[in-house]
Amino acid sequence: MESKAYSYIRFSSSKQASGDSLRRQTILTQEYCDKHNLELQPVNYKDLGVSAFHSSNAHEDAGLGQFLSALEQNLIPRGSYLLVESLDRLSRAAVQMALKQLLDILGRGITVVSLIDNTKYDNNSTAMELIVSLTVMERAYNESKTKSERIKAVWQNKRNNPHTTIKTKTCPFWLELQPNKKKFNIKEKEAEIVRQVFQLCINGYGVNKLMHWLNEQNFPSSFGKRWGLSSVSYLLNSRAVIGQYEPHTYDGKKRISTNTYIDNYYPHIIDDETYYLSQSRRNERKRPEAAGRKGDFSNIFNQLAKCKLCGSSMHYLSKGENNKYLRCRESLRKNCTSKSIRLDLIERFVIERYLSPMYYKQWKNFATKLKTQTINLSELNDKLEGLKQALRSLIELTNDFSNSVLQEEIKSRSEAIQVLEKQVKEYHEQKADTDSNIHLDFKEACQLVSNALQITVNGIEPKELSDDEKINARLKLNRQLKQTFETLHILHCPETGKRTIDTSQLNYIAKKDAKTAKYSDSIWYVKE
Repeated sequence: MESKAYSYIRFSSSKQASGDSLRRQTILTQEYCDKHNLELQPVNYKDLGVSAFHSSNAHEDAGLGQFLSALEQNLIPRGSYLLVESLDRLSRAAVQMALKQLLDILGRGITVVSLIDNTKYDNNSTAMELIVSLTVMERAYNESKTKSERIKAVWQNKRNNPHTTIKTKTCPFWLELQPNKKKFNIKEKEAEIVRQVFQLCINGYGVNKLMHWLNEQNFPSSFGKRWGLSSVSYLLNSRAVIGQYEPHTYDGKKRISTNTYIDNYYPHIIDDETYYLSQSRRNERKRPEAAGRKGDFSNIFNQLAKCKLCGSSMHYLSKGENNKYLRCRESLRKNCTSKSIRLDLIERFVIERYLSPMYYKQWKNFATKLKTQTINLSELNDKLEGLKQALRSLIELTNDFSNSVLQEEIKSRSEAIQVLEKQVKEYHEQKADTDSNIHLDFKEACQLVSNALQITVNGIEPKELSDDEKINARLKLNRQLKQTFETLHILHCPETGKRTIDTSQLNYIAKKDAKTAKYSDSIWYVKE
């Protein structure tokens, strides 16, 4: 009766898949079975592109791991053969671990054959044969360790000297590596599309709308395919557009972020303010109060108007072309008694009070106050760089990433770095958001309100705009108003019928006949 044979094939690099390694190991296995009258089983075990240096191939979901599991479950009969090209395919772990693994297999009645030299190992193997196997294993381990340390040193040198070492050709799709391999060229066609994406994000386009816009341009993603939500998000989050590169290290199993960014590694294709402003706009749209009706963005008071009675957001409500209102969200649920207020009355407040020549400079001065936390940015950056350097040093000094204490220390330092980086990022986002909103002079502000509401304001006529341009004007005005007022507390009193708007500076009340007053007449006055 023929003995059963099982083949185990492994190579550690994905590049070897397109080479000769798989074909060579397969042919050696078949030739040995034919010569020694073995029945090669259709079930074989493969680890293609899996390293044996850290015993990754012995994991349950790996090929060798599945073979070992089958042995434990008695699914492979005693007397069977395990055919490998050489013992170093079986394991490149430290000698003690590799020998234990081999002896465990032999102890279950399995004969291991090294096809490269036709050497058999079984429970009857002599001491000399096992010494030979130890020599093979030690050589394999030392070779892998030396290779690992050499590669690690090369990449560490790249991280330590990012501006002078040879760079890899893998880079963002809007760049290409120069022949000298030390600098990148900008591919202007691709870079211009990326610039437009960030500007559209600032103008109010969400990820879904940007995805459709990119696909309508017939502009392929970095993978040469149509854009999806994840690829658009990845692009918007990429700091490569402002020249930053995030290096990674390797623990023998997977890439690990060093949580550091190298400035000016890539050429900038947008400025820092544009990048951080786009991040601010995205975060703004993610807030709970930003949820709900989007459409043509008819409500320029979105996230700005609050009910004075209960503090809830005021929502847009349309009952026809000339019947648009703001209504307290909680009043819709019968939890607040505040009455709805006509939207055009609040819009007239903007024209009369925000665009009043007497008050505009006052509002603008208020808006110039930077709304970031009081923070010493230089001190924060120094602390952040110190943590990053400590983490890099910790990673450089160890080869044992399986150590639980080390893993916890790396995790702790990484989390501390992320907290500080978030603070720095938020600072830049808020500063970019503030800076973008305070530069309108009085005439520009009038033109913006005229365009957003499509009415004549202080003698300035609205421009002819496309639907998208009108939406962008309303979005810009909304941001301008939020920067100026922070919050408008609005009340249409159910008992008295009085309409009031409270700002952080002054409080206002509308005339009783506000609904019927001529557009040229003022209806909002400072409360006594």
